[in-house]
Amino acid sequence: MKFCYSSFSRTKNFGAPNVSFTVGCVAVVLSVLGGCSPDVVHRNFTEPKRDFGPSRTDGELPLDEIKASSVPLASSIRWKGEIDTVAWNRTIDDLGWLSRKVSIPQIGKIAFSMRQAVVSSPNSWENTFPSTAYVSAAIGESREDTKKAIELGVVMLDAQPPILEKILLDRNQKHVWPTDPVSLVASVEHIDMFLNEFVREVERSSVDKAVKKQLVDELRINFGPRVRRIRSQFALAYNEKATYDFVAKIRKVLKDEGVALGAEVEQRLDLAERLPREVERIQDSKTALSVLVDFWLAASPETRIEKFKTLAPELYDFFQDQSASDLQCIRVGCGFITRIKRALFILPEIESYGVESLKKQLAEAADQSIRLELESEAVKFLPTLHKEILVQISEELSRQKDNISKISSDYGTYMRLVFGRVAVAKFGLKENDVVAGLETNRIRVNLDFSKSGSIEVKRLLNQDSFQTGAAAIGSGISAAIELHDFHVENELTAKSVGASRIRQTLSRIFFEQLNKVLMIGGFKTESSTAFDSLAIGIDGANRTTRKPTRMNLRTSLLSNESFAVPDVLSLSKPSRQDLILGSLPSKVISMSVAGQAEMLRGLSRIAMSLRDWEVTAFDRTLGSINLADFVPDLPRSAVDQQLFPKDLFFAAAIGNAGAILQNITKNYSAVGLIEPTRNMHWANESDPEKDPTKQAIMATMFDLVDGVRATNAKTYDVAHFLSALVDFLRVTDGIEKTRAEVLTAADKNGVRPIDQIISARQDLKLLVMAMANFLSSEAVGKNGIILPIFSRSSKGQALGMSGEPRLADQAAVIRALLDASEAISAGIYRTAALDLMSATNTAFFDPSLAFYSDYVKGNAQNRDGLSLEGIASILIAGERLSPWMSKTRSAQWTRASRPWHNALRDGAALLP
Repeated sequence: MKFCYSSFSRTKNFGAPNVSFTVGCVAVVLSVLGGCSPDVVHRNFTEPKRDFGPSRTDGELPLDEIKASSVPLASSIRWKGEIDTVAWNRTIDDLGWLSRKVSIPQIGKIAFSMRQAVVSSPNSWENTFPSTAYVSAAIGESREDTKKAIELGVVMLDAQPPILEKILLDRNQKHVWPTDPVSLVASVEHIDMFLNEFVREVERSSVDKAVKKQLVDELRINFGPRVRRIRSQFALAYNEKATYDFVAKIRKVLKDEGVALGAEVEQRLDLAERLPREVERIQDSKTALSVLVDFWLAASPETRIEKFKTLAPELYDFFQDQSASDLQCIRVGCGFITRIKRALFILPEIESYGVESLKKQLAEAADQSIRLELESEAVKFLPTLHKEILVQISEELSRQKDNISKISSDYGTYMRLVFGRVAVAKFGLKENDVVAGLETNRIRVNLDFSKSGSIEVKRLLNQDSFQTGAAAIGSGISAAIELHDFHVENELTAKSVGASRIRQTLSRIFFEQLNKVLMIGGFKTESSTAFDSLAIGIDGANRTTRKPTRMNLRTSLLSNESFAVPDVLSLSKPSRQDLILGSLPSKVISMSVAGQAEMLRGLSRIAMSLRDWEVTAFDRTLGSINLADFVPDLPRSAVDQQLFPKDLFFAAAIGNAGAILQNITKNYSAVGLIEPTRNMHWANESDPEKDPTKQAIMATMFDLVDGVRATNAKTYDVAHFLSALVDFLRVTDGIEKTRAEVLTAADKNGVRPIDQIISARQDLKLLVMAMANFLSSEAVGKNGIILPIFSRSSKGQALGMSGEPRLADQAAVIRALLDASEAISAGIYRTAALDLMSATNTAFFDPSLAFYSDYVKGNAQNRDGLSLEGIASILIAGERLSPWMSKTRSAQWTRASRPWHNALRDGAALLP
């Protein structure tokens, strides 16, 4: 098997037009390359038979021996004490699946409440949104590309105004502008024609493609319709009889359309609107004088000659010799000399003319002159329109250039601002709210339905530091994705939570899991340094003299060193925000099969929800978030992209899962291959001889402690790893349809990563067969019951099985054999599962408990000894196997399992 990955880059438009940012901040995703890990001979495991049925005919359930008092009730479901977090998470996952399988949504409510108890307790490694791995990766992974892109963007933006200026000058010379006053409607029509002609010229020009699109869209989609609305409203304004109503209508239209006129123009329009009203209020020579002064000050020189000189020649000559301040003084009668002029000359002149006659003449003059003034000013403006357009375009391009330059100078702050907006709008988070991070390894739980439904989870009191590990993290991902995809929406809807809040909750849950994916494999942080990934080197040599090697998906998998998230990691708060977190493995570094199985399942489970060629629940939450919605200060066309690219995260999850699988063929392989002679060798070694009788026929797995393989293998863990392998095969089935460039692009040798994955699937199926052979043959004792421990000698000899049988092993192996049967279409493993179920019925079913139990028949134990984990696991094993049972066995299973379904449903009803 070969699982290797190399770096990649992905760029998208972001910022100014044609400025390319690397927004694929999950650039921890890698390409699968050949030749990265040791070449291993394909295993020729014996092909299983497919055409015979179960060998056992016993295993009838003694249902008639069950007493009514033994039938389980909700009060039977209790779980209290200190446990591994993986057991809690695995039960959440199992109950969620069971709820869907038997169509009892109330069971899903228990799973939902169990998860809520964990999240609301002080057990998660919490971060504020800006301190999460994703935000730091988004900054760190794209900083350098952003800097280079912005430099190119600034040069591009500086080059655009001269090109646009020439287009505007040429267009202005070609357009025939009116020289005599025309209606405002006609003037706006000319503006509309000029803009349409300008747009067509721009489309044929050498203007940068992004700027061109932005400009054309703005003029056609936004500005063009505004101009046409103004024109139609101006036409309606000409229907107003009163001049002041006409002016008021014009001003309102411009204001409604957001046209800024400037203080001077606004002042003149104020006067134009006020003057006709004052004319109507003229009663005597004094009020007439006040209006005459306003009329004089508002009129152009041409209007003064045409209207005022004709109206009152003597007053025209007098006003012509006065300054504006003198006229204002005459208007109010300030100063001794002025009052004399006013009393002896001006007012008598007005009286002799006739106040009423003057009032009539002023009304006509004001009406004609005001409209003419507006129309004349508009005509004067039209030939300068191209200059105004150029100024506005240049200012906008300059603003964009300043914006992207500021982004480059303080990129981290800018991106945190953007993600702050996302946190509020899409996750419903306030400034100091936190999102859940990594789960602790062990918790204290209290689940009790004896009186009223209560589920409580607490952190261990004696835990000095926060400790996490592969099993807790991996199982946490699986449980969260099960709830995200199938249960959260239903449960929150039942609680009358609004649709928007539900989407925010779903987004937050998935976001929390994506952060785990990033933290597992490592990435570049805000400070441009590599993040200390959670996955470390397995090699135990020289551990005392150096820090463990951290995995980096870009480079680490090209070496022969094995990397994995250990069973125990102590976490500490980082000294700086951009460091994300600090982690330190324990002195003895354990990489258990159980931990790697949970990690592989969790990564495969989230990858299933990220398959980019299918519609999944992700698409309605994180997949629908567009970066452009949160960057209003930059052109939308430049940042119109997914903030959480589904294909990149799919590749990231597959990359981390591939790292686990790649370990199978590296120096510290945990997979032991068993030969017919009972000799063993490791999966990183070639078969010792070509003799078929000496080639491996079975495979098992051993824990690694400081790089040293254990001598005992746990059947339970092997079963879970086999099921996790099948989960990976499921998620990569159809992977040839992916659109992830990192997986479909060919390397310099023409090899595509996706082809390597497809090829590796065949090797994995052989491994599934070998492990299924082990579980269905080697692990089975004389009475057909699974034994928990397989031992080997230090010299590589298979010693055999030992230990007391456990119900948990029976359930896990049944499920694993069914997975294997499905993955490689081998009915023999399903047959083996049926035989194992018969043996389980005989050895573990206790009528006094009305269910299966580890306790020997006749023992005075009660069902308090049955944990919810064990109940859920055997229920799933039976439900999955039920379709293949005989009608009699299937009916017996239904009678045995239904009381527990009812008890779980009743227990859920007690929950708040």
